[in-house]
Amino acid sequence: MLGKGGINGLGSNASPNRRRHPRLRCENITCGIGELVDISISGARIVRPVELTTRIGQEIAFELTSPEGKILVLAKVVRSLKPKGGRFEYGLEWVKHDERLQAAVKALARSVVYNETMLPDIERARKSEW
Repeated sequence: MLGKGGINGLGSNASPNRRRHPRLRCENITCGIGELVDISISGARIVRPVELTTRIGQEIAFELTSPEGKILVLAKVVRSLKPKGGRFEYGLEWVKHDERLQAAVKALARSVVYNETMLPDIERARKSEW
């Protein structure tokens, strides 16, 4: 039996995921301040070996490189986690949503999806070389 509100995000079965937009996991993609772990139209999560001097609530500008080229983005630090395996993790929310940022995120999404579909073929090819 479902709790009050059912599975539609209300009541006792509410999802703990409060994100406004779905996130796309990234691998081996870096930006001006660290490695992108995931990205969405509303923000990103990064990891880095050194702690940022920027604190939660402050804004930070950095360069984001996508297949569309490099752009300067402005983000607010919304979450900070202590080191996991020696790396600091930060949740970022885009401050300025413009067409260039949307195009960059979409291009990154396409490239990540393409890489994920190619990965099994690459792994098979690597194994056959040995």
